[in-house]
Formats: sequence, structure tokens, C-alpha cells
Amino acid sequence: MASPERIGSFDVVRRVGAGGMGEIFLGRRPEDGEYVAIKRLIRQASKDPVFVGMFLDEGRLAARLTHPKIVRLFELGESPEGHYLAIEWVDGGSLRELLERSKPKGPLPVDLIVRIGVDVAEALAYAHVLRDERDTPLEIVHRDVSPANVMVSFAGQAKLLDFGLAKARDQLQKTQPGMVKGKFGYLAPEQLAGTSDGRTDLFALGLVLWELLAGRKYFDHETAAATVAAVRQHAACASIRTLRPDVPAALDQLLQRVTAADPKRRPANAGAFREALLRATPAATPEALGEHVKATFPDRMEEVNRGSFVDMDGSSDFPGLRTTEIEAQRARGVPWVAVALGALAIGGAVAFAVFGS
Repeated sequence: MASPERIGSFDVVRRVGAGGMGEIFLGRRPEDGEYVAIKRLIRQASKDPVFVGMFLDEGRLAARLTHPKIVRLFELGESPEGHYLAIEWVDGGSLRELLERSKPKGPLPVDLIVRIGVDVAEALAYAHVLRDERDTPLEIVHRDVSPANVMVSFAGQAKLLDFGLAKARDQLQKTQPGMVKGKFGYLAPEQLAGTSDGRTDLFALGLVLWELLAGRKYFDHETAAATVAAVRQHAACASIRTLRPDVPAALDQLLQRVTAADPKRRPANAGAFREALLRATPAATPEALGEHVKATFPDRMEEVNRGSFVDMDGSSDFPGLRTTEIEAQRARGVPWVAVALGALAIGGAVAFAVFGS
């Protein structure tokens, strides 16, 4: 499929990815040459008011979020082919890619993982307490914190992206009764009951940090049903020190606390979790994280240095594109768990409905 020459105010360099309901393009802002990732609904999805409503919700919410540890939104609009979002392009890679590429070299150093955790906690602390122009809390909950939704940059920052599943007080498109959104392996037990708050995001972040330390997912089951069953039976993550004896005991205890099934046992908020991380063990400097990211993605570093990615074909996997497309699934009369998998997703997030307990 040929790429358009322009979407909104951005020149299109090339098309780089597609999912069941959306496409992603590499774009460039003419006035300063800054690159962006453009997410656009395909024409069929743009005719569906549910998809359009959720897409616009994502854009309106992202427009409120201005923080150095959150991938920023540049433009929300509608082209002749469909609605689109233009978001910050991050030179680096996703946390998922960093983990995969690092495996042959051994586990990630503890201090680098803590630095990543501190950055993501800062992003969540900001989003969770954000207020509107009338000083009313927006009550934002990301609900999809996972390695695919965290970018790590050559500048040594971890940036949270994709508030496409976020729950905010003033969203137009409300979650339907019984509908749960997120990735199976990072769900908190309360999400299965259809509830969530800031501590839900902390649970997911705790699972992400445990995974970075262990080199594998905590909830690593063959089927969605098995994963859901494991979440239902969950009490708290097992001690990471059985796999990583080099992890300080204080950090181990904190991860067990933040992944407790009962939200009341977790840290009260993201700011408190960030401070607890820093008390548990020192974090690496941003410069150290940046050097590690550069060493992990030498091919991408070379592309950035010479700008050759502009001339590459659309088959390449680019940094900054692990964004999750709009998720929506109308609940059917299916007993227990109805699963809608990645046919709707570019980044692999899922929506599923839970009926019964």
C-alpha cells in the first residue's frame, strides 16, 4: 500500500506498520524536521463511532499529559483516510526489545532496572494526580503498563507511552460493564473485577521490574485462560532473590509488596513507590542507562547518526513504534472469559470481558 505524501501538518516519510484497525507512519514536521510516529485509523474503523470515540479519547487524554517521562502528543486530527495521532518519536527501543536483546549477554544490572522503574514511577505519579482546568482530579489510570509500552532512549530516559487503554474520569467512551482492558501478563487481580486505580498501575510496574530482573515474565502461561486463573490465585510475586541473589533484600521485599493481590498492601501512590525504590538500592545515572541502550541498539544508533532510516523500506522494525492501537470489543454472551486478541492491536494489547468469578 502506497504511503500518503502528507497527514495533517506532517510530511510522510514512509509507512512502517499496520494492525487490524490502524496504520503507523514515520512522519516529519516541515518547519523543524522533527520526526514523529503517526497512528492512523484505517478507513473502515473511522466509520465506527466506538473506535473513533476511543481514538479521540486517547488523543484528548494524551494532549493533557506534558511530562519528560511520557511520550508526548503533537497533533490529533482527521485526514481524508481516517483519524490520526502524531506522537513523539523516541530514538532508542522499547523495554521489551531491550530485554530480548540483552538476554544473550546476561541479566540487566540491578541499578539500570531501578533507574527505569524510577522514571516510569515519575510518569505515573504525574498522570495519577493530574487535574483539569477547574482543578478537578482527572483520575487517570494507564491500565497497560508493560515492557512494550515503555521506551528507553539513547539519552538515558525511560518514557511511558500509549494511554490508549487509560481510564480517566471524563472520557467519553466508558468501559462497558464486565469489560477489562490490558495485557494478560500484567493484569492486577482487581482488574478482573472491573476496578482499577493508581495502585493497579503500580502492580503492573512491579511485574515489569520483576521480569527485567528475572529475564522472564512472572505470569508466563501458554493460554489466556491459564494466565487469568493464575492472576485470580495470586497473592504476591515470589522472591526474586531465588533467581537473582544479587538483588538487595530491600528491593526484593518492595517488589513483593507492590505486587500484592490486595491493593491496600501496595505503596499508596507512585510517588511513594519511587521513593521506596531509591531507598531500597541506588539507581544508575541517566548517562549510564543511555550508554547501555546505545550498546544494545548499535544498528539503530548508526541509523540515527547517518539518518539512513529515511531511505529504508517499510519492512524494518523501528524504535518508537511499539504503540498499542485502539482496543475495543463489544461483549457477547460468552460464558466466563471472552478474549479479543491482537487482531485489533499493533502493539499486542488485548481487551477481554469477564463474566462470573
